[in-house]
Amino acid sequence: GYTYVKAPRYEAVPYEGGPLARLWISGQYRRGVSALDRIMARALETKIICDYMQDWLQRLTPGQPSLVPYTLPVAGTGVGLTDAMRGPLGHWLEIGDHHIRNYDIVTPTSWNFSPRDEQGIRGPAEQALMGAPVQEEGNFIELARIIHSFDPCFSCAIHVLDARGKRLWKGG
Repeated sequence: GYTYVKAPRYEAVPYEGGPLARLWISGQYRRGVSALDRIMARALETKIICDYMQDWLQRLTPGQPSLVPYTLPVAGTGVGLTDAMRGPLGHWLEIGDHHIRNYDIVTPTSWNFSPRDEQGIRGPAEQALMGAPVQEEGNFIELARIIHSFDPCFSCAIHVLDARGKRLWKGG
């Protein structure tokens, strides 16, 4: 069984987020969608960001405030959406009587590791594991590589179980 909390979808479809997805959409990387491609895209995007940083640093004005003062409202709602390094990130907030009443987060890891849904559609990481080669019986290191290529935002240990739940392999 699954132990996931969320299964985010966009128009009922699970999407992979992160460097490979961004570079694929922009047309800057189209070699493939394997574990190695995710790592290559992460490296390429890091270089692209470093190139932009030179310009961004020049635009900073030393001595200017870096924070904007604000007053917490009595009540209100807010949504913050961005594409963080690992992928799409959303925050939903409700304030009442100067206190947080509800706060919800959908993280990039929730997108990339979302479980199979009620229609049987697998999430990106599960789909990437389907048909993955296991070169040597009992050695599932390639599965760990695929999972790690999604850059999960949690301590990652891979457990491979047989149909009866007997552990066949554990790797970190």
